[in-house]
Amino acid sequence: LWLGVPIKFISKREIFYIPLVGWVMGLIGHISLSRGDRKSGKGVIQKCIENVEKGVSVFFFPEGTRTRTGKLSEFKAGAFKIAHSTAVPIVPISIEGTSALMPMGKSFWLGEDKGQILVTVHDWIVPSKQDSVESLKLDTFEVLNNHNEASLARRSEGV
Repeated sequence: LWLGVPIKFISKREIFYIPLVGWVMGLIGHISLSRGDRKSGKGVIQKCIENVEKGVSVFFFPEGTRTRTGKLSEFKAGAFKIAHSTAVPIVPISIEGTSALMPMGKSFWLGEDKGQILVTVHDWIVPSKQDSVESLKLDTFEVLNNHNEASLARRSEGV
């Protein structure tokens, strides 16, 4: 399906080794990141800037990985460096329900489990000249963390 805008995902390098899914991701230009490798991180930032300047949206998971508790951990700065240097808006997106369908440690979801995923697109955060990378990161974290905390509370109440 066509969304009307080109999108690239940032994904850990290991995903690109999954037969078919990972290979297709590489072929269509999604961006591979070697976690813990600073050189890879700098290369990813440069690729993202090039994509953004061509009008391509870049989808980040700013935590880098999921937590076992479901709470958000501190965001990495990469996405916010890109937004700051290119002045493109940040579109925070919450994704709920994936941990039930693909628990941590499971290498790939095979569709054996049933569940629901809820995607919430929040208001854009438009960088201004006065914003710092850190303020963009904190503003985005606040939006997503407030939503996540409310979601965790609803689930603990059984709602």
